[in-house]
Amino acid sequence: MTSGRDAAVETDRLVRCFAGRRHDRGATRIALDGVTLRVAVSSVHGLLGPNGAGKTTLVKILSTILLPTSGTARVMGRDVVSETALVRPLVGLALGGERGLYNRLTARQNLRYWGSLYGLSRAAAVRRSEALLDAVGLADRADDRVETYSRGMKQRLHLARGLVGDPAVLFLDEPTSGLDPVGAREFRDMVRGLRRTGCTVVLATHDMAEADALCDEVTFIDHGVVLATERPDALRSRLRLPSLDEVYHHVVGDRGLAL
Repeated sequence: MTSGRDAAVETDRLVRCFAGRRHDRGATRIALDGVTLRVAVSSVHGLLGPNGAGKTTLVKILSTILLPTSGTARVMGRDVVSETALVRPLVGLALGGERGLYNRLTARQNLRYWGSLYGLSRAAAVRRSEALLDAVGLADRADDRVETYSRGMKQRLHLARGLVGDPAVLFLDEPTSGLDPVGAREFRDMVRGLRRTGCTVVLATHDMAEADALCDEVTFIDHGVVLATERPDALRSRLRLPSLDEVYHHVVGDRGLAL
C-alpha cells in the first residue's frame, strides 16, 4: 500500500448510495460502503469482485462521472469533487459495451472528436488518433462506421478512446470483454507498455488470469466493501492456494473472514 504523494488514487471512507425505486418507498441501495484504497503511481491495480460489487461505481466516481455520497477521493492528489476540472485531464476511461462511442461516425472521427474534447489541437488530435488506431489494430478499418464493428473491434476502440488524452491514470472496466485470445494478449502487452511509461492503470475485471498476469496489487470488493488489498503472489502464498481464481472464490465466498 502507498500513501501521500506516491499514490495515484486515494479514497477515504468513500460511500455511494442510490435511491430505491418508487415501489421501495425511499429505500436506498449502498453501492460503496466506506471504501478506503490507495493505488501506487505507475502501477496496475486490479478491482476484483462479482457483478454489483461496486467496481464500476468506484471507477465512475474516480473519473468524475458520479459524485460520492460521503468520504473523499483523490486522483494524483486532486479531489474529484472540489477539483473536478483538474482531475478530468488526468484520467482516461473505457467502460466498454456501446457506451461512449458514436456508432454513425467512423473510428477516426470518434477519436478526433474525443481529442478535441481533451483540448488537443486539430493537428495533435490527428496525430494521436492515427497512432492509437495503429496501436489497437484498427488502422485498416478506421474509415468504417462504428456501427459495422464487431464487439471486439468496439472494445479496441474503447481502449484507444481512453488513451486519447495521454492520461496519468487510465480506468478500464472489463477491457478484454469480446476480444479474441490474440486481441487479449495484445491488450496485456499494451498495459505493460503503459506502466513502463509511468501511466497508472486501474483495471476492473472478472478475468483472474488477466489480473494475475498484469496487476501489481489487487483489491477484492463485494457488496461495496473492500475485503482485501495485496499483491497476487502474496495472497496466493498466505492462503496456500495455487491460483488467483481460487483466492478470489475463497475471499469473496468467505467475505474476507479468513484474512
